[in-house]
Parts: sequence; structure tokens; C-alpha cells
Amino acid sequence: MALRYDECMVSGSIPKFILQVVEYLGGSREEFLRYLEITPFELESIEKTIPLNKLSTFFEHADNVMHCPDIGLYAGRLAYTNILRLQLHMSTICNDFREYLNIMPSVLQLFGDVGEIVVTKEGGGIRMEWVPMFPDKLGERYFSDFFLGLASKMVDSLCVKPMPIVCAGFSYKQPSNLSLIHDFFGLTTIYSQTSSYLNFQKEVLDYPLIQVEGMAEDYPGYAVTKLFEKKLINDAFLVRLRQIIVQQLPKGRVNVDSISVVMGTSRRSLQRHLADRDICFTQVLADIRSQLSVRYLTERQLSIADVAFLLGY
Repeated sequence: MALRYDECMVSGSIPKFILQVVEYLGGSREEFLRYLEITPFELESIEKTIPLNKLSTFFEHADNVMHCPDIGLYAGRLAYTNILRLQLHMSTICNDFREYLNIMPSVLQLFGDVGEIVVTKEGGGIRMEWVPMFPDKLGERYFSDFFLGLASKMVDSLCVKPMPIVCAGFSYKQPSNLSLIHDFFGLTTIYSQTSSYLNFQKEVLDYPLIQVEGMAEDYPGYAVTKLFEKKLINDAFLVRLRQIIVQQLPKGRVNVDSISVVMGTSRRSLQRHLADRDICFTQVLADIRSQLSVRYLTERQLSIADVAFLLGY
């Protein structure tokens, strides 16, 4: 059964981002919270989720108080800095931007029941489109700016080459001040579209991801890349299977059916290959999660929520 708008919950970190923006722009933290009838203690106790309609109130009041329609862009930038620890791990899971695109929508879903970024082919390039769960309520500028701003920063930080946006489209009317929008998305922007989106050239799919120096060597346990090395696993099939499982884990619901689809084979064929090696899929999955958990839990900068996400829970 589909969720109703009043049942949806979002990450409790987003209102904290909005409050930081208010303070940065010279607003009063205390007055802002007082108007919303929230105590500082209540705000700090928001560790998991808040109702979606309450988040809309945060955005609207911040805009009204600070006269800042760009509030969603600022908050998206802050959200990006708070998921940098996850971004660093993408280079140990994915080799190029094509592989990363399979994971990025799942990363954005960490922010709750708001919608998703859908990646499609568009002409000779690719499009990242913001698809809100409730278009009539979330089609407003705040959410489009927040998620597209966040996505643009995530994308441009990953690869050796810059990732220029060919065109940015927005579902809302053209604002009077475009300076911050152009800073985020470039000069080619169009408005009053049926959806909000970012277009990129297709060449970016093959851009290699930045490999963070020392990432794999600085921590004990199994590094992600070690799971793929043939000197440890002298079996091309198992190397490929393990790599695909690790890449698919953050998307959740990893099972023999979903992995066989990604590998381009049938469930029966995948199980037969495993049976020939006297192992089963659940055994491989459990082994990978065990090795990765050691790798991730040794990192102080990864929260328990981050680890759970990377392991597919």
C-alpha cells in the first residue's frame, strides 16, 4: 500500500541543515525555533526522522524570515558535506561513473520518503531527473533545489575529469535572481518544465572515479578492493560475482535473483556455477558482508547508519 503524505518521514538531519543556513545568513537560531514551537533540545534529539510536512514548514519559514528563495540550494550543499564519508567509499566500490550511477539513487533515498533521482538516456546524453513522491506537494522549488543541488555536488566530486552540466531544467518559474543557480548548475538553465533535471554528456559514463590515496591501506581487515583480487580468489567467476554483490549491496534487497539479472544470466545458471564450486549464494553474501563489516567498522568516520547502508541493511 502506498504511503500517504501525512505518513511520510524524512531524515532529521535536513532541518539542521536549514537551521545552519539561517544562522549563516544572519538569522537568529532561537527565534527561528521559537516560531516553529521547537525547543533546542527537541532539535538535537531529532536523530532519525521527522514528518515530511514539518520539513516543508522548515523550508518555508526559513525563506520567509531570511528572504532567501535559494534556501534549498544552500541546504543541499550542506547535505553533500555530510555524506562525504560515503562518497569516499564509492571509489573502493565502483571503478567508473557508470557503475556509480547504479548506487547514487540509493544514497539519496537515505534522506527519506521524498522521492528519487531517476537516471535515463536523453538524446545523446544522460539525464538525472528529480521525481518527487508527491508531485503536487513536493514540486516546489525547495525540494528540487535541495536534491538537484546535492546530486550535482556528488557527481562533480567523484571523477578525475570535471563533470559539466550541459543543461539544467526546473519545474518552477524562473526566479528573479539566478546567480546561485548558475553557480551550481552553469549558465544553461530553463524553467517551467514538466520536471526538474540535470543533463550530462554520455561520455561521462566512462569517466574513472578518483582513487583516494591510502584508502585501502590505512585500515586493518579486508579492504573492498581486496575482495576482487585474483591473487586472493583465483576464480574469474567468483571475482566478478563478488564485485557485483558489493556494488549492489547499498541498493538493498540483494538476492540470487537480483544478482543474476545484473550478471546477465539466469538464476538457475548462477546457482549451477556456485554448485560446481560447492558453495551457495547465501554463503558468498554472508562472507562478503562479514569481510566488509570488519573493513567499515574500523573507520571512525563512518556512522552505524553508513555501515548499515553500505552493507545493504
